[in-house]
Amino acid sequence: MQHAPTSPADLASVFDRFPRAAVATDLHRTITYANRPALSLFSPADGQLVGKSARCLYTSDEAFEAQGHARYRIGLNERDDTYRVHYRRGDGGTFLANTTAGQLVDGAGETVGFYGIVEPATRSEQSLDTLQRLHALSADGSMDFEERVGRMLALGAEHFDLPLGIVSRVEGDLYTVEHVRDPAGALQVGTTFDVGGTYCSHTLAADAPVGFHHAGQSEIRSHPCYLAFQLESYLGCPIQVDGETYGTLNFSRPAPSRPFTADDRALIGLIAQWIGHGLTQRRSRQALERLASVDDLSGVLNRRAWMGGLSRQLAQARRSGGPVTVILLDVDHFKQINDTFGHGVGDQVLQALGERCRAVSRETDLVGRVGGEEFALVLPHTNLEGAHTLGQRLGESLRRAAVSTPSGAVVMFTVSMGIAEVAPGEAAQEVLRRADLAMYAAKAAGRDRIRLAS
Repeated sequence: MQHAPTSPADLASVFDRFPRAAVATDLHRTITYANRPALSLFSPADGQLVGKSARCLYTSDEAFEAQGHARYRIGLNERDDTYRVHYRRGDGGTFLANTTAGQLVDGAGETVGFYGIVEPATRSEQSLDTLQRLHALSADGSMDFEERVGRMLALGAEHFDLPLGIVSRVEGDLYTVEHVRDPAGALQVGTTFDVGGTYCSHTLAADAPVGFHHAGQSEIRSHPCYLAFQLESYLGCPIQVDGETYGTLNFSRPAPSRPFTADDRALIGLIAQWIGHGLTQRRSRQALERLASVDDLSGVLNRRAWMGGLSRQLAQARRSGGPVTVILLDVDHFKQINDTFGHGVGDQVLQALGERCRAVSRETDLVGRVGGEEFALVLPHTNLEGAHTLGQRLGESLRRAAVSTPSGAVVMFTVSMGIAEVAPGEAAQEVLRRADLAMYAAKAAGRDRIRLAS
């Protein structure tokens, strides 16, 4: 091969008037030469590239190392290689570029460095690259929904050059941040705004992608969001779930940007469409999980789900040392109710019992149907005395409960309860055994009462 120029002076004689960005490095990938287009393209904060590691040109250390392994090391094929990669500007922004890379060889044929000719990709090339990466993300089964949304926010932020990316949930006038990519770390998941104070109000009104590339010089310069946050650039799109507007996908930044194109609007629409599809699937999966864990008749947890919750609470208690108490309860004379009034009335009794149990319990308590007419509660952070108080409230509530029969008769019912506080290190089966013994002691003592396990 012909020997390439190697000294800065040699490189300057070739590339100083070259219209594309040219960068050369030594074998350690320290930059030894950069022409004027390279300085303009990469825009280093101090105006200098020579003397710096080429690491500063890449979007991440991983990208720098990957390119070094693939192209910038001795022993590779000496022919020039053309590829496409994302680079980083001095202001933190990124861009996609076509690069032609090769080795610098001295007069003795020894590799003494590397060079790269960099040309920004066209908008159509950028869109194609982003579409390919979006497809790869959506097809990657190794990621869960949360991770995939995070990757898509990063992909959109990179493509649109708008670093702040948000997936919001909009309910009425309330805008809630559900997923966020914020390099500044100022915005957190769960942050809420009045939807009228966000640019997304325009997106929701249009029911279509909306963009502002220089808000201060547009019709929204008096918008509350601009007055409060001075966001100059914004691109947003509604997210649809099950045919209804769920919220928005949006990207923004404080500085003005290039005008958004039809391709940009189409691309954010595709990302929003995928996120909406993912949300739909997650909603369906959660509904199935609820169905699989809830007892159809009483509306409380089934035995399998309740036992799983008990195991988790016992594990948490072992770590924290906090108290956990279990209540077992059984409907008094339930067979007699079924035999006298029929199983339909018996089912109504169990439904009423499930409703009353849920009504007196806290959000953190676990209520389950663990047998035919037997129910159970797990009360985290509750000692024996606190559980006894709750049991008394439940008993009083049930004595006021009434079930009407088809003949017009009114059925009253009571329950017997056994309560056991979990001992340190006690297994689930053991605490249930003690609570069960206490419950049968309550029945033996006359029913409609509570007994505490020893």
